[in-house]
Amino acid sequence: MRCPQHIASQAGLVLLGLIVAGLIASRLLRHFAARSPGLKAIGDGIASTPPLAWARRRFPVQVAWGRRRLDPRTPQGFWLTFTVTAGALAAWAFGGLTQDVVGHNDTVLADPHVTAWVITHRTGWLTSALSVLTGFGSTAFIIPAGLAIGLYFLIRRRTWRPLALLAATVAGAIGLYDIVKPLVGRPRPPAAIWIGHYTGAAFPSGHATQSAAFYAMLAIVIGAGLSIRRRAILWSAATLVVLIVGASRIYLGAHWLTDVLAGYALGATWVAIVVAVLLTTSRDTGKAKAAQEQGPRIEVGASEEAQGRITPAGG
Repeated sequence: MRCPQHIASQAGLVLLGLIVAGLIASRLLRHFAARSPGLKAIGDGIASTPPLAWARRRFPVQVAWGRRRLDPRTPQGFWLTFTVTAGALAAWAFGGLTQDVVGHNDTVLADPHVTAWVITHRTGWLTSALSVLTGFGSTAFIIPAGLAIGLYFLIRRRTWRPLALLAATVAGAIGLYDIVKPLVGRPRPPAAIWIGHYTGAAFPSGHATQSAAFYAMLAIVIGAGLSIRRRAILWSAATLVVLIVGASRIYLGAHWLTDVLAGYALGATWVAIVVAVLLTTSRDTGKAKAAQEQGPRIEVGASEEAQGRITPAGG
């Protein structure tokens, strides 16, 4: 029987997930309403309904605060709210998984079954492919790749911010899982099923942690100034790489499923922290129209003032 604390933890996770989904939905509605007079009229009609009009009159300070938190025109508006909420969701998920691993219950109970199923479905060609693709989540690949991309921005676009962001993201991710691994001290799957050689504790997966952090920040850095469609493609590609890296760790016998999921959550938490700090320290550019069109971006323009800031795009 589940304890009340565990039920409350899961309820909080669901609530945070709903808030993140609501923020995404509100941003999409704003985006499409700006292009559709009919949709904008529907939104205006809902906003003028008696209950909402009463709330604006009764709680003007709170409503004004909420509007500022959802304003996409300022760095401290919608994008900071979304980043903090998404980071809280990831941190909460990591905490829940850690609790399950330490207590040997719930999601951890499914780990042996998932691993057993994966082992029975191993094939020669897939083993060869994943043995190579897992390298995209290793420090041997991520550190040189981040350095090369950061130096490109430094040399070609004369801004050091992308290099600093990528370095801070990777270093922070490595530092976090190096702290957590010995504290939890979870054994890896049996060595008899390994494809390769692995050392150290299993939880969380270092490959999953640093790949989630690195490729998310990489999408933010490279996606600066791109159209929504191109950024969607970029984020989809980054997500695919991260998922493949995580799946490879389970397939190769290096980690349990919960190790990989916790790595994703820890990496996402760290990226959210880095981005939230930058948004908090960014200046309000006030370019509302451009901010409505695009999400947070890293400016890499020619001017020193504009270079390297994460702001609503166009700022």
